[in-house]
Amino acid sequence: MPKQLVANNPGVCEIEEYEVPELKSGEVKAKTLYGCPKHGTEMQFFFNKSSIDTHDYDLDKLMFVKSEDSQGKPFMKYPGVNGKYYPGNMWVGEIIETAGDVKDFKAGQRVAAHGKLREIQVVQADALHAMPDDMDWKSAVCLDPITVSYGGVQDSRLKLGDVAAVFGLGAIGLLNVQLAKLAGASKVIGLDVIESRRSAATQLGADFTINPAEVDAGEELRKLTNYKGVDVAFETSGSYSALHHAIRGICPAGTVCSLAWHQGSPIGLDLGKEAHYNFPNLIFSFPGYGWSRFPNWDRQRLQQSCWNLLRSGRINCDPIVNPVVDFMDSAQMYMAIASDPSSSIKLGVKF
Repeated sequence: MPKQLVANNPGVCEIEEYEVPELKSGEVKAKTLYGCPKHGTEMQFFFNKSSIDTHDYDLDKLMFVKSEDSQGKPFMKYPGVNGKYYPGNMWVGEIIETAGDVKDFKAGQRVAAHGKLREIQVVQADALHAMPDDMDWKSAVCLDPITVSYGGVQDSRLKLGDVAAVFGLGAIGLLNVQLAKLAGASKVIGLDVIESRRSAATQLGADFTINPAEVDAGEELRKLTNYKGVDVAFETSGSYSALHHAIRGICPAGTVCSLAWHQGSPIGLDLGKEAHYNFPNLIFSFPGYGWSRFPNWDRQRLQQSCWNLLRSGRINCDPIVNPVVDFMDSAQMYMAIASDPSSSIKLGVKF
């Protein structure tokens, strides 16, 4: 029987066998070649500490309510099944079988899709992305994080010549660095406490990097801009302290764009000082999920635009997917990155 990665208890991963369902109409079966988890949001579910695990976003009320009180159609729910959680975000594989009514894909074709870390995938054909022969698998598995970064750059309304700061240099942040440059930023400053991530940011085009554990990050941003402040700050780390320093380092009426899901009490965030003097435009970005500041940019268009950009080779994902481990070592490595984020940027798994 094929195997998959599963968390039967919060914070503990193991590999177990599972049954592959029979193909239904419109479905495709594929052998997984590579995969990646999603470090930020996924870790909240892995430890069962997400702010939405007991609440649903009620589409009628347009607010989070306790699950038992939800009367409208829920949008966000805890993604566990029968008390289990199945890690994984994106995979690349080779089709081994298609349902009779699937016409656009065939056996032997290399494809990518959202999904879990398991050896055999069964998905709807319309969820697949066909990969050209020259497309690197590391680019394909970055489709999910780049949609967040891409939508954030759009929401920020970054302009030609702007100076941008990126707080948090995980996959989303490192893609933000590159997209800000493509969008016309004259200078991009990356901030992260992990040296390997700052090094990757420099490799991917950041003009300066800052270790916020060693200096006053807000003041350093002002120093690098002759105390004028950055035009746009992207907060991708989920740290309230980072959000605080983004506000401190922004120019008057600049834009702070939060791409992270902040959790718990806002320790390190002080809205009683620079927030009133720098009066930033504070934006929370959640692109492609039905909420958009740009009605023409639905999820399908956003994903297709990101996929085309990844296919073009204009985005470098090689230093982002690091390290890469064998699937049979993935449970141990997954728990390692959960306890020590410095051991990885975006974990790659080879099947």
